[in-house]
Amino acid sequence: MVRGISDTPLPIALYAIAMGLHFIGVISRAGIITSLGLISGGVVMNSMVMELPTEKDGRFWPFVTGAAAYTALLLLIR
Repeated sequence: MVRGISDTPLPIALYAIAMGLHFIGVISRAGIITSLGLISGGVVMNSMVMELPTEKDGRFWPFVTGAAAYTALLLLIR
């Protein structure tokens, strides 16, 4: 499904939305909370690796801005 006929990101986004809606419909509340925690942790760890690579080459403010925006998003969907 991910490798479709077109190379545009729209089919991949639609597939991700469809799978997300599917899982919301069949997973228990505890499962959703656990999945959200795992995904959130992965996003934070990936951001740390990409935005804070070394002491002198890191981009601290983009990391802080992204972390704050992601926190706000999680609080809104709560």
